[in-house]
Amino acid sequence: MQKLIFESYTPFDIEPDNPCYNTSLGFKNSLASLSGYDPMFISTIFSGTQQISNALGMMPWEIKSYTNNEEPSNNHWFYHLFDNCLQTQFMFTKNLIKDVIVEGNGYAYIQRENNKPVKLIYLPAGTCAPQIDVRTFSLYYNVNYMNLQKRCEPKDIIHVFVNSKDGLIGESLFYYAKKTIDLSAYTEKAAADYFGSGMRYTGILSTDAPRLKDDQRREIRNNYLSGINSENGIAVLEAGMRFEQLSNNAKDAQLIDSRQYNVQEAGRYFIMAPTKFGDFSHNIYGTIEAGSISFITDACGPYTINLEQELTRKLLTSTERKKYYISLNQDVLIKSDRTTYANYVKTLYEVGIMSKGEGRALLGLPEVEDGDEFVIPYQGTTKNASYNNRNQTDNDDKNIDTQNNETD
Repeated sequence: MQKLIFESYTPFDIEPDNPCYNTSLGFKNSLASLSGYDPMFISTIFSGTQQISNALGMMPWEIKSYTNNEEPSNNHWFYHLFDNCLQTQFMFTKNLIKDVIVEGNGYAYIQRENNKPVKLIYLPAGTCAPQIDVRTFSLYYNVNYMNLQKRCEPKDIIHVFVNSKDGLIGESLFYYAKKTIDLSAYTEKAAADYFGSGMRYTGILSTDAPRLKDDQRREIRNNYLSGINSENGIAVLEAGMRFEQLSNNAKDAQLIDSRQYNVQEAGRYFIMAPTKFGDFSHNIYGTIEAGSISFITDACGPYTINLEQELTRKLLTSTERKKYYISLNQDVLIKSDRTTYANYVKTLYEVGIMSKGEGRALLGLPEVEDGDEFVIPYQGTTKNASYNNRNQTDNDDKNIDTQNNETD
């Protein structure tokens, strides 16, 4: 019996009877006491999750060669990977990264034909579980999604995670931000209660009169509530009665400041500037481009690198990995003003780094006949790349001969 128990090991604890388990977030939290308050209803949490997952989804997948003369043909299976998928590349990547942030792990199944990947199947959270066979210390995955119910080898499962305690399974970002989420939830609930009550204070009615009977208390309370809830909102107190305020107003409670602080605190967990959440009181970037680069590098960088490495090692064979690698094009997210971008293209063209056709492609312009011409910086003329290299080499040789003759 013990041998059967210890044949496999689940890296995470499963508590199906826990009321907080298997929620939309998939992590155990103490916010259930707040009427099931879901952290994704906090604007900063939702915005951070959406922005990162959308950014990764907008990055096109590309297969690149380590050498320029070995680019794969258009018939390569990589370019047809999403032809038969239920989702587009955007939705597939977005859901995968969303699960990484919210649940801690993102899974997908690789369907192959003749050892070639032909389809990717996104596995929602809770449909895939990593297991460790302690006898052989090997990893495998139990998949239970629609008609896909099987034990899968690691090579057939895309598993993306960023934060981890054991290096085998990821931890949700919300696990580490739990205290911040708690504070934000209580702040939002307090704001909802305050504004939902018509911004009326809570308090007690006191009097110097002898002890009141229960029916007298109820009558005074009902008369007072009917007065403040009436159209004019005025309550008439009995003689000798006083109202003592117990609750603070929004200014005294620093409700607005607390909500602004929660935005900055949550942004630290996403590694995103407050400006990404609409808080421009602490704008540290001089240009839109600087903010975009910071977001791509700091917030999206770990997810991008992890996904690129996982796709490369799972989709490509060992032979293909010697020639190719899979990359996500981050350039589509870098935004700048038109003048700065035009100067960037102009500079690269004038120094001979970029051809006219490449520059026009970056600007979204159609091809032209002389699009493969490069500028020779020293002479200011245009020739094709092969001619440039040969001509420059001939000029260098002539210059060396001239210098030798002058020396002699």
